[in-house]
Amino acid sequence: MFIDFYKQHARIINSIVIVSLLALIGWLVYYFVFSFHITSITPNPSNASYLSPKLEVKFNRELTTDGLKVEGEGIEITSRISDKNTLEINLTSKRKIGETYKIKIIYLKSTSGDEFKNHTIMLAAVSSEASLTDADRDAILNKQQENKPDVLNDRIAGLIPYSTLQYAIEPTGRVSSDGKITIEIIIYLSNADVKINRQGAIDSAKQAALNYLREGEAGESTSPGGVNPDDYVIEYEIREP
Repeated sequence: MFIDFYKQHARIINSIVIVSLLALIGWLVYYFVFSFHITSITPNPSNASYLSPKLEVKFNRELTTDGLKVEGEGIEITSRISDKNTLEINLTSKRKIGETYKIKIIYLKSTSGDEFKNHTIMLAAVSSEASLTDADRDAILNKQQENKPDVLNDRIAGLIPYSTLQYAIEPTGRVSSDGKITIEIIIYLSNADVKINRQGAIDSAKQAALNYLREGEAGESTSPGGVNPDDYVIEYEIREP
């Protein structure tokens, strides 16, 4: 049936296919040759470490700072033109592992007068440090004062992130003014906890989390062993049901 239909309308169908292919080729030529667009983002924003200090957004045009406006949603940033065709976005605030943040390029202009407007980059925060380059690691370490610990190589890096049904312990990537690494303990409350003994449930989860930090994971031969919680700044977050 289809073959008969094709034979009857072959000239029309072939014309439609050819026109469609030409339109697609034309659009691709326009996009890659004539339009002002992003050519790459480093690191890949969908798989960026929560410790990544910056994004480098490369364009196919030489850039100017005229009217440059970039904003973060849920994240603090600064931006600058670091190379003739590169927009550097510095990530200056804490990011939580598993969260996704929006970075909006409101306005950017090329030296030839082309405009790039209202583009959103979705930035993930993953626990893996695989996306960190040597330059990223150097930048992280250079931000630390001489008396501050090495966030990347501290013993606690082998213990967290870690989670149970009661609590989660996550790194923050921050160091306090007195040289202590800051970590976060998130306590999960159930409906029963809230109704029966809310404070008791919080205290129990806190104690369990601190015991884990002191001892490492019981029964795990690969566990690096514990740390002294007093050597760290611990922030608590209570999540209600």
